[in-house]
Amino acid sequence: MRMPVSHFRRRLSSRSQTRRLLDGAWPPKSGLCHVSRLPPELLELVFLQWRQIDPPDAELGYYGWLSVLLVCRSWMTIARRCSVLWATISGPHLTPRWVLKMLKLSKATPLVLSLDYSKNSSTDLSPRRLLSSPIVSRLHHLDLTLSDHDPEGAIALHEAPSAPELRSLTISVNHVVLTLPTVLFTSSLPRLESLTLKGCTIPWIATSIFDHLVHLSIVVPHGSESVYNSTEERNVAFHDAMEAFRRVGPTLRSLTLRNFIPPSPAHDNHDSSGLPIPLQVLQDLILEGEPSHVTTFISLLSLPPPVNTSVFLNCDSPAVLLDAMRKLGLPFLRPIMLEIDFDSAECVELALRLHLPPAPGASHGHTQALYVNRMVDGYRWDTFNAYTDVVRTIHLGQVQTLVHYASFVRFWSSSTWRALFPQTRAFSLRTIIAAGEPATISLLDALAPDDDGAGKCVLAPHLQRLQLAPLHAGHIRSARRPECLVLPNFKHMRGISGYPIPSIVTVGVDGPGWVDVRRTGCA
Repeated sequence: MRMPVSHFRRRLSSRSQTRRLLDGAWPPKSGLCHVSRLPPELLELVFLQWRQIDPPDAELGYYGWLSVLLVCRSWMTIARRCSVLWATISGPHLTPRWVLKMLKLSKATPLVLSLDYSKNSSTDLSPRRLLSSPIVSRLHHLDLTLSDHDPEGAIALHEAPSAPELRSLTISVNHVVLTLPTVLFTSSLPRLESLTLKGCTIPWIATSIFDHLVHLSIVVPHGSESVYNSTEERNVAFHDAMEAFRRVGPTLRSLTLRNFIPPSPAHDNHDSSGLPIPLQVLQDLILEGEPSHVTTFISLLSLPPPVNTSVFLNCDSPAVLLDAMRKLGLPFLRPIMLEIDFDSAECVELALRLHLPPAPGASHGHTQALYVNRMVDGYRWDTFNAYTDVVRTIHLGQVQTLVHYASFVRFWSSSTWRALFPQTRAFSLRTIIAAGEPATISLLDALAPDDDGAGKCVLAPHLQRLQLAPLHAGHIRSARRPECLVLPNFKHMRGISGYPIPSIVTVGVDGPGWVDVRRTGCA
C-alpha cells in the first residue's frame, strides 16, 4: 500500500487531534500497511531523515515530520520510544507545549535546543523555569534569542546551574546591544568549545568562559558605540578583549568579528605585553567593518601562514578600498584559482576568493576572500566596471582556474574582460567555469574572437577546459552577439582563430556533475 504525500503533510487543525498526539493516544487510523512491518531500527533512521527535510511550522499550523505520529499505531510507538528523535528541538518553529513534550520524550539523551524569547512569552517555558531544571545537565548545544526589553533571560543565564556537557552556546539579542552578566552557568562550562554572541557582550576580563574556546564569533550591530558611555570606556573594553584573545590563543581555531570597533588611534592598540596577539592554531578568520577598523584589528594579530581569511569591507571610495587591500597584503598573493562573484550568497556587490597553493611543508592550501559592499538599498558604486581596479590589484599571472558568478543586473561586458585579462596576463589560465546563464553569456562573448579572420583571442589563448551553464533560447536571441552563444558556432570561431578549446562541457547549476566551488573551494 502506497501512502499519498498529502497524507503525510496534513495540517493538524483540530485541537482534540493535537491533544491526542501530545497525550500519546493512538491515531484514528492504524491500518497494517507494508511500511508498518519495517524493522524498528530502519524506521528510526527514516524518521531522523524525515526530521531533517520536513520541519514543522507552528505559525502556519503545519506539523511537518511530527505527522509521523499520525500514520499508524506501530509508527507512533516506535517514534515515541526513539529518544534521539526528540532531542533536537527548534523552539521558534514549535508551540511551547510541543517543546515541553519533546523534552520529556528525549529522556536522558543529550539535547540540541533552540529557543526564541523575543517572541515566546509562555510562562511554562520561561527562561528561569527552563534553565533551572535538570535538563541543563543534558544540554550539548544551546541557541537562545533573548528579549531586548525583558532582563529575565540574562538573569536566568546567571542563575543557571552548571552545564557540564554544553559544547556550543549561541546568545542573540535583536535591535539593541545587551550586556550579559559576568557569570553564566555559575562559571562552570568545562566543555564549552563554541561561543557566538549576536547583539550582546560579556565582560571580557571578569569571566573564564573564553579560556578553552575553539570557535568564537562576535557580531556587533551597527551603532554599537552607544553601549559605551565614552571613548575611554570603549578603549578599556577593547584592551580587555585583547587580553581575552591572548588567553584563548592556544586553542582558538576559528574567529569571527563583525563590526568590532578598535580603540581610537591615540590609544595603545596592543594589550599589556605590547606584542601582537598570537593565534597559533587559527584556521579560519572572518572580519567585517569599515576598512580602517579591519586593517587596524588584523595588525594586532599574529597569524600562522595557512589561515583562511574572509574580509567584508563597506566602502564608498575606490581609493580607500585599494589602500585597505594593500594593507591586507592581497596584491602580494599568488593565487592559482580565482573566483569573481557578482551573485554572492552573502549579498555583497563583489566577492573575490583567492585560492592559494600549499605552503612549503603544508598538505593543503588556503583561501583569502574579499567581500565588498553589502547591498541594502541599491548599489554602493554606480558601475560594476569600477570594480575592475579591485581585481586588477590581484596578481593574476599564476591563475590557472577562473570561476565566475554573475546576474542579469550585475555582469561585465566583453570589453571589460579584454581589458582585465589580456593575453599577456592570462597565459597560465587553463580552466574557466561560468556558473549560471549570466556568467556564461558574459564569458562566451569575451572568449569568442572579434572576427573569423583576425586570429585574435580575447581571453585565455591556452584554455584547455570550459564549463558552461545551459542557455535559454530567448537569452541567446537577445544577446549582443547571439552567434557566439551557440556552441557549434563558438567552437568553430575558436578553431579557425588558432585557439581551440579541447574540452567544452555544459553543466546545469545544481545538476549532475555540478560542484559549488563557493562551498567546496575546489574546481
